[in-house]
Amino acid sequence: MSEFAKQVVKWQKQHGRHNLPWQINRSPYSVWVSEVMLQQTQVQTVIPYYQRFMTTCPTVDSLAQLDIDTLMQLWQGLGYYSRARNLQKAAQMVMTDYNGVFPNTREDLMTLPGIGRSTAAAIMSLAYQVPDAILDGNVKRVLCRYHGVKSNPKDKYTIERLWAHAEEHLSSDDPQAYTQGIMDLGANICKRSKPVCSLCPLHESCYAHEHQMTHDIPAKSPKVKAKPKDLFVIMCLKDTQLGLVRRSQSIWAGLYTPLIYDNHNLLLQDFPQAKALAKYQHKLTHLNLTIYPFVATVKSCDKITHWQDISDITAAIPTGMIPAIKQLYACIQEDNDIS
Repeated sequence: MSEFAKQVVKWQKQHGRHNLPWQINRSPYSVWVSEVMLQQTQVQTVIPYYQRFMTTCPTVDSLAQLDIDTLMQLWQGLGYYSRARNLQKAAQMVMTDYNGVFPNTREDLMTLPGIGRSTAAAIMSLAYQVPDAILDGNVKRVLCRYHGVKSNPKDKYTIERLWAHAEEHLSSDDPQAYTQGIMDLGANICKRSKPVCSLCPLHESCYAHEHQMTHDIPAKSPKVKAKPKDLFVIMCLKDTQLGLVRRSQSIWAGLYTPLIYDNHNLLLQDFPQAKALAKYQHKLTHLNLTIYPFVATVKSCDKITHWQDISDITAAIPTGMIPAIKQLYACIQEDNDIS
């Protein structure tokens, strides 16, 4: 084991995280679910979602058979909903292609939707105790600083270099502790801003620390400018029932929303009696949405597939629709004329 790995393992055993929910009764399935949830999402946010998810879907078979509405309800608020859809597709593949047995090689794991090289390696090392290099965002930051990698960590050349470093430091003696340790270091010590170098077991040989470059390494990627987009939302109200449809494509696929139009005139063409509520902003990773909510009372609507009481909506609603629904509910509570 390299000196780098020895220091990481020693630190992890003394100071790392040991009581996360997915570390209890650790299995390939639990590691996989947690790793997917942790993509783009912080640990403290994930914990309650993970606990609810595992209560409903304790096995890969139960996830494979789960109805899509319940799956989306479990994921509601976590964002990046394609992760949930890929989880279920992968679970179904495990049941059909692998006879219900979770794959135990990196190559087989990477045949499953949503599992790339780093996620597969995390499952191999954390669940199967097989040495395999991971390279998530936290690990990239540790390796960039330690080795003085100053180029953009998203560049192809830089990624290849970081994979080489990740492989170089692998621990065959305790791959579980090493992998957990380097992730913990990145998350809690070698943080993006204000790293706590004095508590890092690697600081004496870290290039960025030695050269006082922790704020310059890793290089910051140019921000991708989110595109502006207008959405026109019509909330059809039948008595106290709100009309919803399940989105099949584009943003919020698999979730329920009121009818959404890209064009104001088309909305008014279908619902000439619609009344406007207050517009608002909602940001997604790639889009800056301006949402224009409207309301119309109807006796029926052939475009609607799902009706739910406005005071007790159980369908999975995207976060971006909640302000519109709250406005509608406030109008009803205040007994405003929306007809």
